[in-house]
Amino acid sequence: MNHDPQLTLPGVIEPEQTTRIEFTIPHEPVAWPRAGHRIVWPNGAATMIGRRLMRKTFVSTYAPEGPIRTFKAAAQHSAKAAHWGEPLAGPLKLTALFIFPRHAGKFWKTKFMPRYLKMTKPDLDNCVKALKDALTSIVYVDDAQVAVINAEAWHASGYEEPHVFVEIETLPQG
Repeated sequence: MNHDPQLTLPGVIEPEQTTRIEFTIPHEPVAWPRAGHRIVWPNGAATMIGRRLMRKTFVSTYAPEGPIRTFKAAAQHSAKAAHWGEPLAGPLKLTALFIFPRHAGKFWKTKFMPRYLKMTKPDLDNCVKALKDALTSIVYVDDAQVAVINAEAWHASGYEEPHVFVEIETLPQG
């Protein structure tokens, strides 16, 4: 008689079914840009402080555009193709493999060209920020749901194209 003692113990919860989403973003990885700041003088407005005429100035903060916009579009397109349901709820594990272009000086005609670790800019954490932001409201409701992150940055092997491999898995709540 096969009897599993764990099933009869009080308080034992059966494991929840995990959801796993995997997809590849066919785009060169991009880091989340630093916020820019500029001083603004609106319409030459001026004010009097004591006997001095002072302009009303303020600092405006903005997020630079550019490559981040195309990366986000590619990431969202790939995520929608892999996950067409409602955004996932609960804690999540994000695994990301960022493959950057190989340096021109690292191409050889006869030698094997394996991947090698990327230890230069852009920083890995900024790449993860860009990825997490792009997947918000498509794969998950809020990027704060990502409780576990496993990320690696490599330079491409041989003639491999730059891309990002993404795996998102639900975690048990507890």
